[in-house]
Amino acid sequence: MSSPVSSLAKTAATLPRKPNPAVSHIPGENGRPVVGFTFEFLRDFPGLIDRMVAKHGPVFRYRALMQDVITITGPDANEFLLKDVDRYFSSKKAWDVILEELFPNGLMLRDFESHKVHRKILQGAFKKPVMQAYVDTMNPRFAESIARWPKGREL
Repeated sequence: MSSPVSSLAKTAATLPRKPNPAVSHIPGENGRPVVGFTFEFLRDFPGLIDRMVAKHGPVFRYRALMQDVITITGPDANEFLLKDVDRYFSSKKAWDVILEELFPNGLMLRDFESHKVHRKILQGAFKKPVMQAYVDTMNPRFAESIARWPKGREL
């Protein structure tokens, strides 16, 4: 049986590695050959986004982490994306290729009604009184464990 990490690596190996012509009409650029804007993406993501908005406007594309990335910015774009009234956006399609083997049918890998139903089931576990009860249960255990840590030694 293969581990989730090796399965993930196999899945990642099947991803397209070159620019997708289906998004080439969107303003933007591919960046350096092979790596695109990966280094900028990892080193200074806000700066990369600011530079792209200044150059290409509030909707643009670029390549990072060996895939095409489309970014929409601004309050109207956020409302459009988050409300998704017409159901244009799929969390499942976006994340399945990376997370499906680690979190099969996880909440983040569900769309529309299925996501809504499962989110409602889980919602109670994240209310403030419940979260406080978790902390109250965990804190004594943390204190006990920390008290047993070796003293006078660097980790």
